[in-house]
Amino acid sequence: MARKAEVVFRQTVNSKNGLVDEVKILQSTPYRELSELAVEALLQWQFKPGAASPVKMLVEFAIQGSNRILH
Repeated sequence: MARKAEVVFRQTVNSKNGLVDEVKILQSTPYRELSELAVEALLQWQFKPGAASPVKMLVEFAIQGSNRILH
């Protein structure tokens, strides 16, 4: 059975070009590596110029396997 981990992020979007300038973790999980990888991915997002900012987002991870180690 999969375990779930939820992380809440806040993205600051540049209104001129739609690029994400900053990502903050508002609520983390015990899986620090998952949160850090999600931040890296969210920094690559691009919104339409003029998009509302900040953007609050919930990301849910489904974790399977009890003996896996993240590196």
